[in-house]
Formats: sequence, structure tokens, C-alpha cells
Amino acid sequence: MKRRQLLRISAFGAAAAAISGPLMTSAAIASAKDQHMVSVAEFGIVPDGKTNWENTKNWLPMLLASVETGVYWPPGYYATGINFNRSLSGARMHFQPGAVLGGVVHMISGPQPRSFEITKIQRSAGVVTVNVKSAHSFQVGDSIQVRNVSGERSEFNGDRYRVTAADGVALQYIESKPDDVGALLRASAINETPLMNVRITGVLTTTDRLGTINCKNCYIESCWILNDQSDTVLSQGGGAGARISTQVQTA
Repeated sequence: MKRRQLLRISAFGAAAAAISGPLMTSAAIASAKDQHMVSVAEFGIVPDGKTNWENTKNWLPMLLASVETGVYWPPGYYATGINFNRSLSGARMHFQPGAVLGGVVHMISGPQPRSFEITKIQRSAGVVTVNVKSAHSFQVGDSIQVRNVSGERSEFNGDRYRVTAADGVALQYIESKPDDVGALLRASAINETPLMNVRITGVLTTTDRLGTINCKNCYIESCWILNDQSDTVLSQGGGAGARISTQVQTA
């Protein structure tokens, strides 16, 4: 698989890709709250880096509230991504400084899916080794799904691999076809669904690999796209009502 990421920012582009720019002042944060936005904490969305990955029942009411009243994300590390669909056009989300999305490797091999923190990712000759904090002993052929990866050299989500070896603290994958046993399934922090009138503000950081998103009349305050590939391409397309400030940084 060619490791080249094309992020087309056509008004919404990489809306959940990392957002940077000047940190917001306390007055600006207070202003966001004054706009009657609801904290995601009201829906049980916990920024502890592990909760809410499988407990998606908390996400539906939160996403609906993002359309009805808007939601804001307090500082913290959220082990999840955001999937929009057409019914969520008009969503408003405000990310306070220090709010981070992503950062788990998700096991789907057993009846009880598990999530682990990634500590390191290495590539060599088409083989990827992922180190995780876990005492679990992974078996050859386990079905693995990697979502919202964070850690050293962290662009990994979306690539397909098969488990070939593991020692309990490191998972090793080799590129394989999508239909191979143990192939990874692609999952983005935000999907490729046409949207309209979505507003993302604040300082959002995520290391997830994102696809192209098309949107009209959307506002993105400032994007940081963190990527470990030096050949990353960022293209800014036209779009009605678009206001975009972007910056690319290699991890």
C-alpha cells in the first residue's frame, strides 16, 4: 500500500484532524459555554484515554446535541473518533485547549474486545511492529483492528496488515489483502459523508488518519495535521462559505 495521504480540505477537509493555532483565552472558552453549548461530559464521554471506545450508546445523544445546541469538549484524552452522517449536518463542536481524540489499538479477536495504549510503531521492509502496554498474549492469526492510533510515528490507521508474530508487548503485522484472515479494517475518526454547515472551533488534536470529506458552508478555525509521512499532501479546495487556516507538521 502506498503510504501517501491526500487530505482534501474542501470546506470541511480534515475537520477532525488536529486543530491548532493560538490557544484560546479563558474569555473565549467562557464565551463558548455562554453560547449554550453542552459539555460532552453530560453524555458520559470521559477523557481518560480508554473509556467510550465500545460504549457507543453515549455518542448518539451527544452527536444529536451537537446539532441541536452544539457541544464542547473539555481538555483530556478521548479514546474514540467521530463519525458524522447526513443527519448531523449543522453540527457545532468546540474543542478546548488540551482536548485530544484518538490513541488506542482495538482488539476484535475475542468476544470481549479490548483496547490498549500504543507506545511505539516501527516499520521495516513492509512489516509494522506496534508496541502496546498490555500483558495480553496475542496469538498468531488474531483478528486485529487499529483505530485512532497515537504514539511514536503514528500514522497507521487505514493500512491493512496480518498478525505474524507477537510476544505480549509487541504486535507485528505484514501487509495483506483485505480478505486475508486477520486483516485490519479501516476506521477513521470522521467518515466520508457529505455534510453541510458544520462548525468546528477551538484547539483539537488527533493523530488519526483521515480521509477526504466534502462539505459546504462549513467553518474550520485552524487545523494541524500530524503525520509521520514526509510526503503528505495537503490540498485546499474551494467551497462556499469556507474559511480555513491549515498547517502540516511531521510527527
